[in-house]
Amino acid sequence: MGQIRLTVMTGAAAFTLLCSGCEQKPSRSTAAKSTKAVATQPTATELANVRELIQEDVAQSPSALPPGHPPIAGGQTPLPPSTGPAAGAAEAPLQFTPPETWSQEPVSSGMRLAQYRLPRAESDTEDGELAVFGASIRGTVDQNIERWRGQFSTAEGQPVPDGAFARETFEADGMKVTLISVTGRYNAGTMMGGSAAPKDNFTMLGAIVETPSGLCYFKAVGPQATMTRHQDALLHMLRTVKKE
Repeated sequence: MGQIRLTVMTGAAAFTLLCSGCEQKPSRSTAAKSTKAVATQPTATELANVRELIQEDVAQSPSALPPGHPPIAGGQTPLPPSTGPAAGAAEAPLQFTPPETWSQEPVSSGMRLAQYRLPRAESDTEDGELAVFGASIRGTVDQNIERWRGQFSTAEGQPVPDGAFARETFEADGMKVTLISVTGRYNAGTMMGGSAAPKDNFTMLGAIVETPSGLCYFKAVGPQATMTRHQDALLHMLRTVKKE
């Protein structure tokens, strides 16, 4: 019995399933001996494995699907745009109070629980943005921190040096919070499967809160001066988060 490779493309990766139980198309000599070709479909387990790989890839790369693409069967159901009060998104596994100067926006992705616009510094040409994520993000704390750091490089395309990266931990309402800061050339397009141009002198302030119901992610990105302007306010918000 032959083998057929089933390759599923997602925009960010391709997953190949080797289906040893599938029938190979008979040769002409074989077809002459048999008038019927038996078509064997992949098993439910094989299809489930492929679906899980696709969901993982989409979860790590929210923009892998084109805008308006319906959710993959069995995947995450997109949440409606955030319309919650300023005290934080109701869907988040904790409560937080953003500064009054931040503007809450409708979420741009079904993976986001909340989204805020951080007003730019006078010397910058664009605002910063804070996005809040929940269980739609896979992986451990360390894996996601390395993924975030990997979105930055030097102007020459080299990994950011240790001097441009900082990590610390603290507790808020009995929950462990891991906070990172990284500055350099922001390569969001590479991670997201898109073609966005790299942005120099950008800073990410990212935090992962280990809540009783799972991890909650805060990812703030923007021009360096803008993020420096909002760093203290973000840190205060994180230190005062509360369990749901």
